[in-house]
Amino acid sequence: MDIRIFVGAHQTTSHSMTHILQQNAELLGQQGISYCSDAPLAVRQINATLKSITDGHDPQKAAQSLVQQLSGDQNSKRLLIVNPDIIGAATKPFDTELFYPQVDKLIQQLRNAFIGFDLKIFAATNNPASFIPASYSKSLMSAIFDPFQEYIDGADIQGYRWSSFIQRIQHDDRNHLTVWRTEDYNYIWRDVLQAFTGIANGQDFIGTSQHENTGLSLEGAQLMQRYILENPPRTKQGFDKTKTVFLERFPNSADALTGTDWSADLVQELTDLYADDWYYIERMNNVTTIQPRNFD
Repeated sequence: MDIRIFVGAHQTTSHSMTHILQQNAELLGQQGISYCSDAPLAVRQINATLKSITDGHDPQKAAQSLVQQLSGDQNSKRLLIVNPDIIGAATKPFDTELFYPQVDKLIQQLRNAFIGFDLKIFAATNNPASFIPASYSKSLMSAIFDPFQEYIDGADIQGYRWSSFIQRIQHDDRNHLTVWRTEDYNYIWRDVLQAFTGIANGQDFIGTSQHENTGLSLEGAQLMQRYILENPPRTKQGFDKTKTVFLERFPNSADALTGTDWSADLVQELTDLYADDWYYIERMNNVTTIQPRNFD
């Protein structure tokens, strides 16, 4: 059995992928593919397996038990897991210099947990001009009410590179990785899901790449942060109601990236740096990129 894990990043394509995989459970089952739809369970079981190995249990047997628990089907030829939480927290997926600073160690732990199995890693990137504000919005939705400027304080905004993230996953390009851009996903989602699942024909998938927007625009997040400081919710229900109102009025959008401390000039600069970074990613060793097809 081979194991295929989509590790994120957060704020990329995991929600859509999860929805499509759930919609196509019968199709996957017909081709001997198991999808672990309980992402939190997968993390708990992986951590339990690592502890078991640390405690002295046989690594191969521990890995076999893990796969059996997650797949629920001994006849499966492939196990799929979608969970960006494996590599870090959605609320602050960067330090002052790196996206997901612990990703190299966490991916190595994954390899240890699935020792003896063919483990394939899949990832998606997101323009930092969008990714950082979206991460801030996620932190706000998780009841962390820091101002945006404080959230990014000390960060080398222009220094973040997804190519570094990929290199640390690969561990000196020894391990293969498949990656795509969130910005391309609506055009390539069938190619992405076909590559991830290994099914014979991506056109067999039912569903759509569109999914419910669960994030705020940066402007909306900043307004909500100020509103909450002035009107602290007294109950979870009150907080949930506030979130709903702001999500309806200020949904995240590719056309609404700017805000206080996040100017149009900075957005353009980060977008250009992202394009340069992807020029490099396309040429990295042992990296497969999935991109829109050119029919010219």
